[in-house]
Amino acid sequence: MLSHTLQFAILLAMFTNLTQHTLYLCWQRRRWPSVSHYIRYGPAYTVAAATLLIMIHPTYTVLKMGKQIEKVSTPWTYALHGCTLAGYTLLCAGALWAADFWAKWKHLFPREGRDL
Repeated sequence: MLSHTLQFAILLAMFTNLTQHTLYLCWQRRRWPSVSHYIRYGPAYTVAAATLLIMIHPTYTVLKMGKQIEKVSTPWTYALHGCTLAGYTLLCAGALWAADFWAKWKHLFPREGRDL
């Protein structure tokens, strides 16, 4: 029981801090008149949604171990794992978006002069 609650606490602290950091990066890097609200804060929204999805399974585990809820059936277990997978996918996408990965990738490998 202690290991699950400790895991829950560490994951919650880590992902909420990552969400706050991403929000700070979005607030600091992109200035207002040039971009829309969604473009400016999209990475923060994506990481926040990822945090919610990732934390569903640890929350269920802590509640189940504390005998607050009953064990779910197999289809719901797949849904829990699907939420976790979707959360980590969104987390990677949001982190790459916040870091302007695609702009840096295009700058690193320019396509001009590559006619095949």
